Amino acid sequence: MKSLHIFLFFVTNIIYSQIGIGTTTPNGALDIVSSNQGLIIPRVALTSLVAAAPVVNSIAGNPLVKSTLVYNTTTNSIGVNSVTPGFYYWEGVKWVRLNSDINWSTTGNLYTNPTINFIGTLDNNDLVFKRNNVFSGRINDTNTAYGVNSLKLNTAGTNNTAIGVSALENNNTGFQNTAIGKSSLMLNTAGSYNVSIGYSSLERNTTGILNTAVGHSSLYNNLIGKGNVAVGKSSLERNISGDDNTALGNNALYNNQTGDKNIGIGSSSLERNISGSNNIAIGNMSLYNNQSVSNCIAIGNNAQLNNMSGQFNISLGDETLLANQTGINNIAIGYNAFNTGNFSNSIAIGNNSIISSNDQVRIGNTSTSSIGGFTNWSNVSDIRFKKDVNYSSVPGLDFILKLKPVTYKLDYDNIQRLTQSKTQISSAESIIQTGFIAQEVEKAAKELGYDFSGIDSPKNEKDFYGIRYAEFVVPLTKAIQEQQQLIELLQKELETLKIKVKSLETK
Repeated sequence: MKSLHIFLFFVTNIIYSQIGIGTTTPNGALDIVSSNQGLIIPRVALTSLVAAAPVVNSIAGNPLVKSTLVYNTTTNSIGVNSVTPGFYYWEGVKWVRLNSDINWSTTGNLYTNPTINFIGTLDNNDLVFKRNNVFSGRINDTNTAYGVNSLKLNTAGTNNTAIGVSALENNNTGFQNTAIGKSSLMLNTAGSYNVSIGYSSLERNTTGILNTAVGHSSLYNNLIGKGNVAVGKSSLERNISGDDNTALGNNALYNNQTGDKNIGIGSSSLERNISGSNNIAIGNMSLYNNQSVSNCIAIGNNAQLNNMSGQFNISLGDETLLANQTGINNIAIGYNAFNTGNFSNSIAIGNNSIISSNDQVRIGNTSTSSIGGFTNWSNVSDIRFKKDVNYSSVPGLDFILKLKPVTYKLDYDNIQRLTQSKTQISSAESIIQTGFIAQEVEKAAKELGYDFSGIDSPKNEKDFYGIRYAEFVVPLTKAIQEQQQLIELLQKELETLKIKVKSLETK
């Protein structure tokens, strides 16, 4: 009876091609049921992913059948064809490792070993990232890109790094660029050696090279400009083709388009410059309104703030040359120096020093009580530099006798009102000074028809009188000479009278 059961069992399985182990009702070709034992797959020592051996087909001469399953027991490190312990199935030309708890999972991983576990490739092919099936990054042997559409169109460019959505998106042949931030260097095609850090920094650059942009929209509009450095939000934002500019500070050189070799350091320094070149502005809003002027230097907050067309100006100090718009060839040194007026070829040195006309030099302010050194001031007086020399046109005693020496004190209220300056009140206000009244000296000279160079007459309605006291030496010398002539004449007359008196006495 037992033999009959065995016979019927095999007949049944042969008829239905099903085998049940631990069950009499198999649900497949092979159905193994156990509550405390497992299935042991053949254990072999694989040598390579592409070598079927030592596993062979049981039918001699036939290739290994696809889906053959084994458990590899060894580790064999041979590059991209390395094998490690685990389950493998034969895919037809190579072994494929089955996922296990030591493989990467899309829901997170446990027990990873940083020496052997990684995300990447085992061959010399690019690693590509996609999001929603859209290109979002690439790592190859020369370029690194991370972010949707970053380095998307690159063909021949090498040694580029792009991090951020659309960073270096259109780059084709540009090389050695670094773009970090959304849309940074987005339109670059062939530009090289650029560094772009910040949202939309260098976004429209196409072929410009050697540019550095750090900050939101810095060098945003640059197309072909090269050698520029912009650090700060919107610094050099509108530059198109200007070269070798340096902008440090929010909105520094913001509006520059074609100007070259400018330096703007400080928020809004040279902000409105368009085409001016070779300018240096250091300080918040220094040279702020400059547009097309070149070769100016402004150091200090608001220095040359309103300059628009004046060139070759130099100012050092907060609010120096503040009101100047068109004046050229000026120098202002000191806080608030030369802060009013629109003049040219003038120099103001000192805190609150005032300029009131063209071709003027002012040293010190109304509080200055001493200017000097260990030697006298020298005027150039070479005969080779003079013409129309006239030895008889200088009046002497006639002019000197008309002068009215006075003592006085400075009226600081009037000085402040008339010069519209921030005049400093000091102890000098109480000092009794000695001198002349310029208008009275001018009147005396005009009465004699004498064009006296010692009078510094106003050059405009806001200018004021001045006196060059050194010039008085000339008419004083002439007066002494005339007096000497009179003295000598009187001496001769006296000698004649003495002779006559003596003659009378002897009679």
